[in-house]
Amino acid sequence: MLLYIHIPFCLQKCGYCDFFSRRPQDVFCGSAFSMRDYIDAVSNQIKFLVARFGVKEFSSVYIGGGTPSILGEQDLSALCASIKSSVDAFSETVEFTIEANPETVSEGFLEAAQSGGANRLSLGIQCADDGVLGSVGRRTSRAQILEAVRLIKKNWRGQWCADFIAGLPFQTKEMLRDDLDFAFQNGAAHISLYALSLEEGTPLAKNVAAGVAEYDADFADELWLFGREILEGFGFSHYEISNFAIPGHESRHNGGYWHLRDYLGAGAGAVGTIWMGNGNPALKENPAQKKGVRFANTHDIRKYVNFWKEFEWRRGEEIPHLPCELEAIDLQTEEKEFLMMGFRTSLGVGENEYRARFGKDFAERLGAENGAFERWRKKNLAHVTEKNGEVFYSLTREGLLFLNRFLIEI
Repeated sequence: MLLYIHIPFCLQKCGYCDFFSRRPQDVFCGSAFSMRDYIDAVSNQIKFLVARFGVKEFSSVYIGGGTPSILGEQDLSALCASIKSSVDAFSETVEFTIEANPETVSEGFLEAAQSGGANRLSLGIQCADDGVLGSVGRRTSRAQILEAVRLIKKNWRGQWCADFIAGLPFQTKEMLRDDLDFAFQNGAAHISLYALSLEEGTPLAKNVAAGVAEYDADFADELWLFGREILEGFGFSHYEISNFAIPGHESRHNGGYWHLRDYLGAGAGAVGTIWMGNGNPALKENPAQKKGVRFANTHDIRKYVNFWKEFEWRRGEEIPHLPCELEAIDLQTEEKEFLMMGFRTSLGVGENEYRARFGKDFAERLGAENGAFERWRKKNLAHVTEKNGEVFYSLTREGLLFLNRFLIEI
């Protein structure tokens, strides 16, 4: 089972971001609770989810946000301790990731994260030019990025990863080349590179509409392709549409999402999904229903804390009305999401895994002989490969650039 924990707090909202986050002062000012109360609430929800779905161990843990690195050292230590104590066994080999922004990285944060069991750090750099950062309301400066990486090299014993965006206002190819080189030379083994897209309602989208900021979608794509060439030249494998890794350093947690593994979501705004196709015992209480379940926690942080902070539940007791939205997922919807996620990866979708999950022939489903997949294969945009005795259907390096069009066709 995968576990995702959402820390929905940021010191400042970036202009391009539409993820759920709030400034701590906007939540806690005038409130009767604190950050520790939020951590206690998250801990109680984790205990409930583990008991409800019979979880014995986690295959991976990911603390994201927001900005998890704004947590105080004691709060972070308490959260990590509750994660490990919530299951029967917690292996040292579990991939345990925590996100951080450069301006909030400190020796104390790094030590608390490592002592708590985290072994993978994801640093949101995005760009290391002060002018570009300022244009999108990033609180981080170039000097803070350099200092954060220095602290990581000095104190962090696990893997560290970096996130970048291509196509930010005023960004150039030279800037992106220097940023990627900087991360590589300083030991980042995993790099996520996203092409900037304008999200409706964000400050950046409003500024572009008003003519205050510039955005060129074609240049963003061109810059992303330039970045891909650089990363591949460094020896990174383009293993998912926006993710690159030195072989052996791929994200196992994200891989779980792409292969539709069950995952729990704890924290305000977090989402979790238990898939019917995985045969989870918790869903066999009503096997005739043949539906998985997705739950999305409330975005009302105060409501979330008020419910979960004092919550206790024992198996067999009636489950109260939870502060989340529930969605039943039938196998048809699950199949669509399985294809959408699987074809994001360079490996693609395995024939045996598909048949075991949905009971159908994959080649026939795709039109591998005379249908949609075959048309893409003839254009050298898709291919069939074999790994460890299993046949995989996937898009080629160029085909991944047209993923959405391919998904529509199949």
